Amino acid sequence: MRKSRRCIDGTVLREYTLDEPVPVGIIGFLEQFGTVKALADMEQPFYTFRMGDIFNIKGMVDDTAMFVRYQPASMSHTEIFFTRLIEGFDTNAPDLEELRKMHGELIEKITSVSSGGL
Repeated sequence: MRKSRRCIDGTVLREYTLDEPVPVGIIGFLEQFGTVKALADMEQPFYTFRMGDIFNIKGMVDDTAMFVRYQPASMSHTEIFFTRLIEGFDTNAPDLEELRKMHGELIEKITSVSSGGL
């Protein structure tokens, strides 16, 4: 399930409710694709993930909610990547090669859009 709202800065904030709580292992997994900050000393660790100015994620470990902020111009591409990123996370064997390929393609598409392509 997801809820959306447009923010005053023009970005779109979307709340996702997952079927399972977010495991602590996702923090290391997300580091493969962007910058992660975690407040691990809290009773329920809080984390943020940022992939440049493309999109960011905020949430808490062991919670089923994730909050994702998208840039409207690239949202159609970044939302697909976010979905695959979360669906592809497996604490035992994430398919990093497929996700890295998608990550590279996403960056290429967004660069093309911002320079007048697509």
